Amino acid sequence: MADSVSYKVVDGIAILSVSNPPGDALSVSMRRGLIDGLDRALADSDVAAVLVMGEGRSFPVGTDISELGQTPQEPTISNVCDRFEAFRKPVIAVLHGMVLGGGFEIALGAHYRVATVDACFGLPEVSLGILPGAGGTQRVPRLAGAELALELMLSGKPMQASDPRAAVFFDALIEGDLREGAIAIAQELVDQGAGPRPTRAVESGFEDPMDYQRSISVARSKLARTREAAPREIVNCVEAAALLPFDQGVTFERAAFETLVSSDQSMALRHAFVAENRAATFPQSKGARLREVTQVGIVGGGTMGRGIAMSCLAAGLEVILVERDMTALETAMNRVDLTLDRAVKRAQLTASDRDRQRVALTGASDLVALSNVDFVIEAAPEDMDVKLAVFSQLDGVVKDGAILATSTSYLDVNQMARATGAPGDVLGLHFFPPATSPRVVEVIVGEETSPDTTATSLALIKRLGRFPVQSRMSDGYIGNRVQSACYLAADLMLEAGATPYLIDEAMENWGMARGPY
Repeated sequence: MADSVSYKVVDGIAILSVSNPPGDALSVSMRRGLIDGLDRALADSDVAAVLVMGEGRSFPVGTDISELGQTPQEPTISNVCDRFEAFRKPVIAVLHGMVLGGGFEIALGAHYRVATVDACFGLPEVSLGILPGAGGTQRVPRLAGAELALELMLSGKPMQASDPRAAVFFDALIEGDLREGAIAIAQELVDQGAGPRPTRAVESGFEDPMDYQRSISVARSKLARTREAAPREIVNCVEAAALLPFDQGVTFERAAFETLVSSDQSMALRHAFVAENRAATFPQSKGARLREVTQVGIVGGGTMGRGIAMSCLAAGLEVILVERDMTALETAMNRVDLTLDRAVKRAQLTASDRDRQRVALTGASDLVALSNVDFVIEAAPEDMDVKLAVFSQLDGVVKDGAILATSTSYLDVNQMARATGAPGDVLGLHFFPPATSPRVVEVIVGEETSPDTTATSLALIKRLGRFPVQSRMSDGYIGNRVQSACYLAADLMLEAGATPYLIDEAMENWGMARGPY
């Protein structure tokens, strides 16, 4: 059996434990190990059921992105799903961590699924310009119907196993020890005489054909103007799940997958995915130890400061917002309240979540209020004298080990670090306005910024649902500098005789939403 899959029998339950650090991807070796483990469990008359679980930080996730577009290596993820489903003894998938893509498709191939209460699952393939290609578009609708299936696949966003809507996928949620809980559930199934339950045979998701087709029509209507092929093909495959027998539906899905994976759109999105992963790699954080961050201080209640504060609140952090005086503070706090209320009215936030976030927000007009926070983000006006004064005052206020970050696009992080007694705790974080929505946060690591500071800041950014990109110290955001170069090139073409209309048309045909002129 492959090294990435271990085999052990406990009280008649065969446990296939998989491990492929650091990402727990479904490598060829792991897939072969799972097949070998099934063969071994089938041959063992003492084995009554099989548990499949992850040893590392997660249940297996999707295939290595480098395999996309290459000749498939046997066994494929689809082969593993089929073997699970056809196995003559109950197969139980035990999910924990972040279970995405092919990992969730393998879980769908199992007869039963259990998960930890904090597990997340999802099908994010649309972000790579493809669709779930191992039967996911056919099995998910059988369990959940069209509406939830389309939400998972078109948004690409993960869902909590504890979400009430996720109950259609799971037979139980586990609290406490994962292995002990899973073995107990497996033994209970065996005692009840529960046999294999192939997902392909489930039809509960098709119980209301009218509602199913209505969800398909609504999704098609929303995608009428999209240029992306993957979302449209996902809708087609989910529709096919209800119209075709399972095997024909899988064939339909596979044809759509192969068309998409060889498309320019998918190749571009996969290139961007790899580039983003590389951009998020910071050698300055190597060997670091993360510091705990539960309370964040924000200096400045303007548009940027409020946006950062609200991002922190949404991530479950406590926030202290500091303004220069009580009048400015009252204005900032009132605007936060209005934004939260507006989000509730638009159904972007529940009333209980708004109340929770509001309780977690404290206002102050003195930097002394930040004496116990773990992380301070300075969002004062773009004036070096003002920012240096803030950092000098913070140096005598914050506790040892607190991280100080400046949210600025123009000023010298090293100079600001030298204004404190702990330059290793200082770095720059460039949030984009409005700070509640753009994904990217530019990170400027100073000359003396410590690995712990860098790593803790990256972890905070990811907790906020943002994407860190390292930037050198320079005036303006990276986007501003790229845009300036683009405009310069366009102006040179204009001087050479091209018209603004031709330049705009060429850039829009290339993919820009709007040309430079």
